[in-house]
Amino acid sequence: RVVAKLGAFQYSALHIRRNDLQYKGSWSNASVTLRNVRALLLEGEPLYIATDEMNPDFFAPFLERHPQLYQWKDMFTERAGSVLKGVQIPRKLIGCIEQAICAMGRRFIGTEHSTFSGYINRIRGYVDAPDKLTYYHNTLWSADMEVNKRKQTKPKGQRYLADSPLMWQTTASREWYTRESDLGA
Repeated sequence: RVVAKLGAFQYSALHIRRNDLQYKGSWSNASVTLRNVRALLLEGEPLYIATDEMNPDFFAPFLERHPQLYQWKDMFTERAGSVLKGVQIPRKLIGCIEQAICAMGRRFIGTEHSTFSGYINRIRGYVDAPDKLTYYHNTLWSADMEVNKRKQTKPKGQRYLADSPLMWQTTASREWYTRESDLGA
C-alpha cells in the first residue's frame, strides 16, 4: 500500500540511523545530510525516510525542500492518506516492511556500516531498481553520475561488510547454481 501510494521508483528513500549505531562517524545532522544528498534528489520529489530519530523536528530542513516527506508513522495518518490506517502490523515486521519501501524508491541513500541499509541495497539489485549505486547520507554526492560511480566502495579490507553488486548479480544469473563444479559433480 505504501509503495502504491508513493509510486514504485517515483520517490527517493533514505535510511538515517541516529540512536544506537556504534559507528558515530556515520552520524550527521539533518542540514549536513541534506547538503550531502541534495544533488541526488529531484526538487520537491516525495521522500520516504526510515529512521529511529525520535525528535519530530529533526528533519525540518528536508521538509522545506520536500514537503512530501514521509515516515512510517505518517502512513497511519491523513498526512499520507491513511494508507495503513486500521492495518494491524506486528512490530517485529515493521523493519522488513520499511526495507521493502526503501528498496522501491527511485534512489536510495543509506547509513554507512548499517546492515539495514546494506540489505536494502541488495533488494534493490534483486528488483532491478533504476539506480543501484550505493549512497550514504554522510558522504557528499554529485549530480554527475560518473563522479558518483568512482566513489563506490570495493568489498575489500574494512569494506568487506558493504553489500556489493556481486550479491545480486551472481544470484540473478542461473549460472551460479548450474555449474557442475558447484553441484559436486
